[in-house]
Amino acid sequence: MIDMSDYYILIVAGRYGSIVPEESISYTEKEYKYAVENDIPILTFLCNDLSKISACKMWKNDEEKVNIERFRNQLKEDRMVAFYSDIGDLTTKILSALSDAIKNSPRKGWVRADKVEETLNSPMLQDIKNQLDAISNAISIKIDEITPKYEFATDEDIDALFHNDK
Repeated sequence: MIDMSDYYILIVAGRYGSIVPEESISYTEKEYKYAVENDIPILTFLCNDLSKISACKMWKNDEEKVNIERFRNQLKEDRMVAFYSDIGDLTTKILSALSDAIKNSPRKGWVRADKVEETLNSPMLQDIKNQLDAISNAISIKIDEITPKYEFATDEDIDALFHNDK
């Protein structure tokens, strides 16, 4: 899914997450590293006051606490992060950051509504359509070649089958 994404939005609060077997890192951290390795723009949001999060949404043991603190610190060192205080603040910051990202570093999946027709008529897309048409025609020819051909028997053919002395 990350490969199909134009932007990777990472929201981190007080839980480290499920650990990838045999890797000792969370799936979230693994996804983050994958996005970094594949140059996918990352928009990172960290909860700025973990004391406001209910205990059931925080780390469950000392190991998870160490991991989430390490991961949060790594994120702050690696890149610009935005801090949020509540869901409303997070929503506003995501919308703002995503809008800025689309404007300042548009990705291949982003097509403005006023550019759709231009995109649909692009030479690259036309080439792909031509290739698909050629493949479709080749498949149709092969299907015709391997499809058994039946001819209806005439009355004379049927009569010959049943009244032939041989």
